[in-house]
Amino acid sequence: MNFFHRFGWTLAWLLVAGLAATGCASVTKTLSAEQRETIYRRAEVRFVSAILLKPAETVFTNTPAFQLAPLLLVEVANTNDGPTLPAIQTVFFSEGEVWLNGQAHGQVSYAWRREDDSPTSKRRPTWQGIRITLSAAGQPVIWEVLADSTGAELVFVSQSFEAVVQRECGPALAGRRFAVERAVGEAPKVVVARVIDDGPVPMGPLVHLHAATGDVNTLICRCMTAQARQLAGQGQYFLLPREACYIPPGNGLWPGVEPAGAALARKLRLPANF
Repeated sequence: MNFFHRFGWTLAWLLVAGLAATGCASVTKTLSAEQRETIYRRAEVRFVSAILLKPAETVFTNTPAFQLAPLLLVEVANTNDGPTLPAIQTVFFSEGEVWLNGQAHGQVSYAWRREDDSPTSKRRPTWQGIRITLSAAGQPVIWEVLADSTGAELVFVSQSFEAVVQRECGPALAGRRFAVERAVGEAPKVVVARVIDDGPVPMGPLVHLHAATGDVNTLICRCMTAQARQLAGQGQYFLLPREACYIPPGNGLWPGVEPAGAALARKLRLPANF
C-alpha cells in the first residue's frame, strides 16, 4: 500500500471526487500560456539567500528512504532580524511501487508541514511534498510535487527519461516545452517545470522552496549547482515513516485516492518500455 492509500481520511477524498462528478465542485481550468511560462521561469530563479536542511542521521540512515530523501533549500525572507531556521522539523516518508506497462517501479513519497510560529499568525500549517518514481534500474526519473499555490500540478523529469520519450513519442506538443508533457487539453493543469540532470547514483533531489508560499520553485539533482547566491545557514530535519504522522480524519491534507499509475499516465506521455 502506497502513500496515497492509507488512513480513514481517504473517505473524505472519495466524497470530494463524488461532488466533482455531480458538478458541485469547481471545474478544473486550463492554465494559460502565460501561467505556464511563469512556472518555467520560476524554475530558473536564484534565491538571494537560503538555508539548507538535511535529514538527520537516524535508524533510517541505511535505507533507500534516506538515500532518496530531499535536501530542502529554503529561501530566506527579507527580515531585519537576520536568517532564522525554517520551521520544517520533520519529513515523513512512505515506500511503495507502481505498475506501468506490466513492470513494477519503486516509489518513495515525502511530505512535510511548515509551521508559522509567530504569536500573531492565523495561518494554518501547510503541507508540501514530492513523490519520486524510479526507473527499472532504480534511478529516480520522475518527481511529482504535492501542491502549488497556483493550482498547477508540477512535475520534474530526468534528462534520460525525456530523451526516451522524445525517441518514442516525438517532440514537444503544441503549447508545451518538453516531449514528456501531454497535450494541454489532456492535462490542463500539469506542467513539467524543467528537465534535470541524471545523478551518477540514486540520490535525493535538492528542492528549492519559496519563502512566502512554500511552493517548490524548482527541483534539481544534487549534482547540479544550487540556485542560491548565499547560504545563510544549515539545519536538519527528522525523517520518519508515514505511520508516525497522525492526521485527523477528513482534513484532506494529503493527495487524493487516484492510483499512482493512473496519475502518471494522466500527467505524462509514458514510453511503452517504461
